[in-house]
Amino acid sequence: MTMILGSPLLTRFLGREDQLIILYGPAATGKTTLCFEAAISKVKEKKKVLFIDTEQGFSVERIKQMAPFWTEEMFQHIIYLDPVNFYKQNQYINRLPAILDSSRISLVIVDSLSYFYRAEWKKDPDLMNTILKKQLRTFHELSRLHRIPFIITNQVYGALRNPYKDFEMIGARVVKEQADAIIELKKVGEKNYASLIHPETKKCEIKIEKNGIFVP
Repeated sequence: MTMILGSPLLTRFLGREDQLIILYGPAATGKTTLCFEAAISKVKEKKKVLFIDTEQGFSVERIKQMAPFWTEEMFQHIIYLDPVNFYKQNQYINRLPAILDSSRISLVIVDSLSYFYRAEWKKDPDLMNTILKKQLRTFHELSRLHRIPFIITNQVYGALRNPYKDFEMIGARVVKEQADAIIELKKVGEKNYASLIHPETKKCEIKIEKNGIFVP
């Protein structure tokens, strides 16, 4: 079986890599680690990765820990953007069509989509939902047009109205309309789990280790 984006988990859950993949869950459940696995896999092939980092979570040390073979020259294959607010994030996303047309990008990562959205939503929910929907539609259309994967991480909030769930992803309804695959990551006690909830359902235990995420 061909490894999908350098990830045993994504290989188990997904049939192909060229799609819009949403990862959501609480902090420290493996979202950014999965993003790094995917980025490392593309850079190993000397392909370019676009990484939009809203949470300042891009860690050179973590990448080198996961990929001991990593050299400073490899960072030349990563186009790194760090928006300072939601509107700058939206500007970068609006520039994606031109960036993808002019650069041979093989993977786009946004970590995370909802970091700035969360605060701005309180000021104008309707406007923020409209912009979020447009951003997701852009990801979906560009993934299909260029046949490349988009990995988007998303934050969560407590599911106060649902006694069967501990949390729900931010903008769930809008996200579900555009995503090709949605993966939930969570920790229960001392164990970590991943669940594919769209387009079908699968679940497995995962282990987050210094060199990546593994499926026992």
